[in-house]
Amino acid sequence: MRHPLIRRFAAFVLVASLALIVSYVSTAQNQAAFTVDDMLDVVNYGAADVSDDGRWVAATGATLRDRIGIDNTRFGDPSYIAPSNAEVLVIDTQTGRTRKLFSDKRQVRQLKWSADGSRLAMLVLKGEVFEPVIWERSSGNLQTIKLPQSKSAAENSDLLWTPSGDKLLIALRPDEWRKQAHQRFEAETRATVVSHSSKEPFLAWDDLRRMSAVRTVAAYDLKTGETRELIAQTKLNTYNLSEDGSLITYQEDITKKTDYDVISGSENQVMIKTLSGSPTSGDARILIKSTKGMSLVWSRDGRHYAYAKDGNLFTGSVDEREARQISGKKDEKTEPVKDDANNKDAEKNKEKERFSAVRLSAKGDWLIASNKEGLWLVDANSGARKSFSR
Repeated sequence: MRHPLIRRFAAFVLVASLALIVSYVSTAQNQAAFTVDDMLDVVNYGAADVSDDGRWVAATGATLRDRIGIDNTRFGDPSYIAPSNAEVLVIDTQTGRTRKLFSDKRQVRQLKWSADGSRLAMLVLKGEVFEPVIWERSSGNLQTIKLPQSKSAAENSDLLWTPSGDKLLIALRPDEWRKQAHQRFEAETRATVVSHSSKEPFLAWDDLRRMSAVRTVAAYDLKTGETRELIAQTKLNTYNLSEDGSLITYQEDITKKTDYDVISGSENQVMIKTLSGSPTSGDARILIKSTKGMSLVWSRDGRHYAYAKDGNLFTGSVDEREARQISGKKDEKTEPVKDDANNKDAEKNKEKERFSAVRLSAKGDWLIASNKEGLWLVDANSGARKSFSR
């Protein structure tokens, strides 16, 4: 049996090839002059997600005309959702059969297949908010998920299925968030005079942008129809479910002030919470106190991680209290560099030992790292490494 990644790649290639063929045939059949209307009506197809077995592709087809109506005066308003309608399609890669999920074009985001490919989750815009919807492949039925009272799906929500496909993780916000965010935007753009102080920790637009991180993560149970809170409301930059569904890791924003060195920069602490049903379920705990200055990567199983800090490599797992340093000298003190040949050579050698974490293997046992000499395959336990690209 082919590897799931190979099957997924093959499905993506199929969708791209079909799009190219349609474009070529359309061009060959119509040799008339290319007009503005033609440009507006050229359909761009994209694969949004592929089922694990590679058979089912969730795709969208949209034109430039589908985006007409954008209100550029609301650029920077966290509550504004610009129009971007599309056809929503499901393609059977074995037969090429294509099925439309809606009779008309809809504005959708986050199309995600369950592990067995039997259900497709998505966010569908209704009015001013996105609603989480589940499509059943066997029946073709669409089910809108009923959310807790006074809660709505965050437009930047990631939809995550549990491995068994019986629960769906969704990021939520209180309904009043939209009103508060828009009022804040209006205060910065509509007032006759806008006044700010240098004593404020954040620049006004930076602070406004950060409002989008305010989210709660909840799990919707398909069997009971109930929604249970997993992560209380906080400034949440990313969240991910482990491959076995036993725990959730997330990055909580702890930025204290605007970072003038990094545009839109943020400082996060990495949190971990074991979900109920596991022997060690309980409160969230801090895994990494600060991600500032790090390049953090995770394994596919969601239980191992690696990062580079000050050029040194570290690896760890969710079962350990802290990461292990696997390259560089520990507690190395920085000394002034003297202007002579020996120190220049020493500085050059030191630079060769500065690494960045690039990719971690599925189970976290191997790490790809890079430095000025190229790419290296690093044993995540011992730190032994071998160059494979220069």
